[in-house]
Amino acid sequence: MPNSEPKLPAHELILYDGVCGLCNRFIKIVLDNDRLGHFQFASLQGDIATRLLGRLGKDPAVLKSIYLIQGYPEAESLDTTPIEHLRLVSKARAALAICAQLEGPIHLVKYFSILPTWLLDFGYDLVAANRYRIFGRHDTCPLPDPAHFARFIDQSGA
Repeated sequence: MPNSEPKLPAHELILYDGVCGLCNRFIKIVLDNDRLGHFQFASLQGDIATRLLGRLGKDPAVLKSIYLIQGYPEAESLDTTPIEHLRLVSKARAALAICAQLEGPIHLVKYFSILPTWLLDFGYDLVAANRYRIFGRHDTCPLPDPAHFARFIDQSGA
């Protein structure tokens, strides 16, 4: 007899620069257009990002990329989940993969994925190099809206 219980939605983890004005605006767009709660979030300045990126061979102190982690474990089993179960997507490809799963007009951004990665990342790096100057920088990671608090899995960021 098939299981009639509804399946919980799969989750993917977005790691973002918690003090970046542009990054925080992007996370707000994700929250506004991810009505099923597919994505969860952690700042790059927090413990979970440090542990995950370290295991994936990335320097957690480098704050120049947004990361999408597919297949991430619950925080409690972070250190014991086999690394091959995780898929790390970064920079422009991560932003496009996130947008492709959102509702509303923002999902149309996915069509930029036809461009070569080198060109997408050139544009991404140009914006990343100037993001604090253009979009501002917070002294600490802003607290999420209480309605979304549970989707932020690491509140120990900067």
